[in-house]
Amino acid sequence: MKPYISWCPGIDEDLEALRLVTSSDVAGVETSGIDAMLRMQEAGVRVSLHNIVRSGVPTLGSDGFQEQFSDELLLAARSDAQTLGFHLPRRYSPERAARVRSDIRFLTQLFPQKSIVVELQCVFPTGTPDAEKWHPGVTSDDELFDAHVHEVLVDAGLLCDVSHLLVTASQFASSIDGCVSWCVAVLDSIDWRVEQLHVVVPSGPVEYVRDSHSAFDDSEWSEAVLLLCQKVLAKSPVKTVTLEMYTGLPPREHVEELIKQAEIFRQRTQDF
Repeated sequence: MKPYISWCPGIDEDLEALRLVTSSDVAGVETSGIDAMLRMQEAGVRVSLHNIVRSGVPTLGSDGFQEQFSDELLLAARSDAQTLGFHLPRRYSPERAARVRSDIRFLTQLFPQKSIVVELQCVFPTGTPDAEKWHPGVTSDDELFDAHVHEVLVDAGLLCDVSHLLVTASQFASSIDGCVSWCVAVLDSIDWRVEQLHVVVPSGPVEYVRDSHSAFDDSEWSEAVLLLCQKVLAKSPVKTVTLEMYTGLPPREHVEELIKQAEIFRQRTQDF
């Protein structure tokens, strides 16, 4: 499956970078901006949209989520990917779960031609800087996935960010192999209902792993990501894959680097 590559600042206005995309073996570019989507499509680039409400109320289940869908956001229906992704909240309550399901049904009616997919956010290891801001106090894997996934997958598919899943797994496993096994058990529990993959490599030791949006390299985390991607592609009805890697490079160099990353992904997953 040809992956989309991540947006970077300036890429949607750099015609040379966009020509590199259209002449390569990647599917297109994923962005959260409607204006960026329209500019890239005008240049002949296919676009996947993710979290289009980034500048408004960003997560499902938040107050005012449905009210922000202006005529501009409705243009998301013009995106090329079959999926349209949104973020689940980091914190859970039964009341919020009910609002999440209501928002998903709203989106399904608003975009009937798209598969609505929901992205689980990281649960960061206790004691890390990210945990101080985001840790929702989850105490077990059962609690986490009963709360955030099982209830909403009645109405939506899962956007599996492989790095998010591995970072979360590090709370319940003491090795990278253990993290992979935990992820497989979780995906088994939801019957591998993954419709979109975000492919990105985390970094750091297991006890302090970070969702660093890194590219493939020779690390154990990189191998773990590729192994999980192989398993997901073999068992799941995946419709969209995105290399959500942040390079920090200017647009043309960013595209060139992610074309190389896409080839690594293709070589390691072509049989799945």
